[in-house]
Amino acid sequence: MAYAFFAGVPTVAFIVAFLRHWDLSRPGGFGLPGWAALGASYVFIFAFVPLLQMFQLWAAGRRSRTLFGMQHQALTADGVTSSGESFNTTLGWDAIHKAVETRRYFFLFFSARGAFFIPKAHIRSESDMAQLRSVLRHYLHDRAYLNPSA
Repeated sequence: MAYAFFAGVPTVAFIVAFLRHWDLSRPGGFGLPGWAALGASYVFIFAFVPLLQMFQLWAAGRRSRTLFGMQHQALTADGVTSSGESFNTTLGWDAIHKAVETRRYFFLFFSARGAFFIPKAHIRSESDMAQLRSVLRHYLHDRAYLNPSA
């Protein structure tokens, strides 16, 4: 909604101004030309908001005890277990919405925005990677979006 408002409304205003031959160089609110007032919304939504989100992620990462130290994942018949210095979590296979394989990672999504990730660089051999794919296919069936060539 924010992108539709802060990018869509000024875009429509620019198009209407162009079609009606309005002079956007004349001073308007705060003594700024009309194009600057409309353009400020682009700066807000495409520069300020992403910087604010990056700061919030950085600040949350500094406060979250679960992000510190080494983390371990284990896949068992019961589900996926993830543990670290300050936590131990087990989710059943029914709690995993889908598994997605990318070029560098396996992602096991437990919500639309949350996932366990397994870096492929940390998998010891190609046979271990094939075994991981086999386990994911066995427990997740059509919810496993894995490399088709594997």
